Amino acid sequence: MRFTASSSDVPPPVHQTVREFGLKAKIPLVGGGTTTDEHALPSMGDEALGVITGLHYSEALDNPANKKFVKAYREKAKKAASYYSEGTYTGARWIVEPSKRFKEM
Repeated sequence: MRFTASSSDVPPPVHQTVREFGLKAKIPLVGGGTTTDEHALPSMGDEALGVITGLHYSEALDNPANKKFVKAYREKAKKAASYYSEGTYTGARWIVEPSKRFKEM
């Protein structure tokens, strides 16, 4: 098993190197979630296929709340919603939502 971590929209050279040396089918690549986050996938091409990563959020989450968030985010930011945008949005809601209750008091 190989492990990689990246938080850039430029894929790390390890993905290309592994493919070029014929190791992709022989040794699984496990990585930090941001390695294949939505912001990184468009620049990766086929080297992203088969990479195993995990995060707590994906733009592909199929529920009404996420569909609403993704639509609004894409319209405003002109790019895919990602782990980073969801985390920032959720963090801001942790501040805004409770503060609404203070106004009601």
